[in-house]
Amino acid sequence: PSKAILVFETKKGKRTVALPNRPPGFSIRFPPMDVIRVVGPPASTVGIEVGWKLVAWGLSEDELHSKSTISDTGTLRDSFTNLIKSLPRLEPAGTSAKGTEAPSKDDQPGSGEVAAVKPGRWVYELDVTVEKANKLRDADWAPGGGSSDPYCVVAVQGKGKSSFKTKVVQNNRDPVWNHTAKIHDMHDGDQLCFEILDHDVVGKHDSLGIASIGWEELQEEGPQSFLLPLESTGKKKANKESVISVKVTVAKRKLEMGNAFSSTNLEGMYKLQVNIISARNLRNADHFMGGGSSDPYCKCYVKGTGKTQYTTRTINDRTDPEWNEQLVVPDFYKDDKLMFEIYDKDVGKKDDFLGKAEIPFSQVAAH
Repeated sequence: PSKAILVFETKKGKRTVALPNRPPGFSIRFPPMDVIRVVGPPASTVGIEVGWKLVAWGLSEDELHSKSTISDTGTLRDSFTNLIKSLPRLEPAGTSAKGTEAPSKDDQPGSGEVAAVKPGRWVYELDVTVEKANKLRDADWAPGGGSSDPYCVVAVQGKGKSSFKTKVVQNNRDPVWNHTAKIHDMHDGDQLCFEILDHDVVGKHDSLGIASIGWEELQEEGPQSFLLPLESTGKKKANKESVISVKVTVAKRKLEMGNAFSSTNLEGMYKLQVNIISARNLRNADHFMGGGSSDPYCKCYVKGTGKTQYTTRTINDRTDPEWNEQLVVPDFYKDDKLMFEIYDKDVGKKDDFLGKAEIPFSQVAAH
């Protein structure tokens, strides 16, 4: 199966990793291609970190694309997102062909290696505000024609089908719309496209430019503001200085099989965002001669009704590891406990237990 070869610039030099599946588990800002968030495997498994800069990507090391060879932002984004979309999609851990959970004895904490929660086929419900555009091309340049009469069409490109359009602003190259609407079905691999058109009474409406946001850019909590340069469409050239300002909020995430991440969908269920930051003063389990220090990793899971499980990457030879990994726990119920267990990774024998901690529902609710 294909893998995505990604080359990053890090504080310690260049680092090459291979991603086997999508969703990628991290999000990038276009440009400057910085990693702005790591949300889970496979990115967390291969050690990708916030702040790394993506400098090259492709399906093999012999055929890599890079920012230095691509001039415009739209082509840059398309090159990366098309690579990710070419990867096989990973089904959520523990699901069968019918989308129901398949229990296994290995899924229970303490029965060996706890598998990380694997991203599935996400669907996003978005609140989208088209704020304004600036320095649009004057499509009505003929004598007496005035300036452009722009409006914006917003549509999901890919599997999703949602769309809406703003009102027309007459005779204005710097229109302000402040139009908010919902997009209900943006999927992993989709793009959210914004096309500005000049309204004409007779004939086809001229395109003034197009911009897009990839799904991998919508992994942050809360509103995200974007200032997007407009790219040309076909023979219709956009003004090189044309930009559109939009704001996007992910109102809800859910799996395609229907488990929505919202406490309003299932009675008494809460969605948690958990940051596993670090540990201090761990026991040195590899204390024998030449053994170095511990190689710790952390298992996080829900004990009770919820079933979420997650495993951080292993930090080698440290008793004060820093993971700085984020995850979403979509199924935390009243009377559940959020459990953290730290183990020392060993080769050829069972991993050593270094300690555990728990957070009950009452403490979570207090925050």
